[in-house]
Amino acid sequence: YAMELEDMLLSCSYNFKKCTHNDFEWYFDNFYGNCYRFNANKNKESNISTRSGKQNGLQIELFVGEPNNPFSLDPTAGVQVYVHNKSIIPFTFDGFQAPVGKSTNVAISRYFIKNMPYPYTECDDKIELSNSILVKSLFNANYTYTQKECFLLCYQMHLTNACNCYDLSFPFLTFNKPPCHNLAQISCNLYEYIKFHSQDLRKKCGSYCPLECSAVLYTTSI
Repeated sequence: YAMELEDMLLSCSYNFKKCTHNDFEWYFDNFYGNCYRFNANKNKESNISTRSGKQNGLQIELFVGEPNNPFSLDPTAGVQVYVHNKSIIPFTFDGFQAPVGKSTNVAISRYFIKNMPYPYTECDDKIELSNSILVKSLFNANYTYTQKECFLLCYQMHLTNACNCYDLSFPFLTFNKPPCHNLAQISCNLYEYIKFHSQDLRKKCGSYCPLECSAVLYTTSI
């Protein structure tokens, strides 16, 4: 659901260079539908800007359209924006909303975090040696490991058992199940997602998902 980027993107530039819908990578999010990432190809050199200021960053103008369904329960109109390292799974819920009819300027800061391993903290500096199927799945899919992303895959494992289908957001770990695409499966996914994330994930998934010692974090200000 949602519009195709080719129909939404009115203008695009990055560091004074024109960009098009071909510079974005599509992915599916169960709650937001069609999502698109800029600078997402992990096997391609990133577009780089060496100067600060909005003119040197990504500037896009979007047409979000009107809902085709007059009975839509969505009370908002706009886009959900999430800034992240391209080597991790996007967690769209952590983003912010940009409303229609307005210009939204976003400043981004990047932080590098490195903690000492056990016994100083609970983090593991040898995660690549883990035998966890979830850890291996992230590395095999060429993602940087984080415990937060591992918890998402832990939910995927739970979902395949509870609903007999997999979340399309994580197509590289299916447990040989079909995707959740019909109404009954999507409803089951939503119910299980709420129930699953109301628990202490460290207790439920900690044995599969050790805490990393290094991380890259992004903060945004509007």
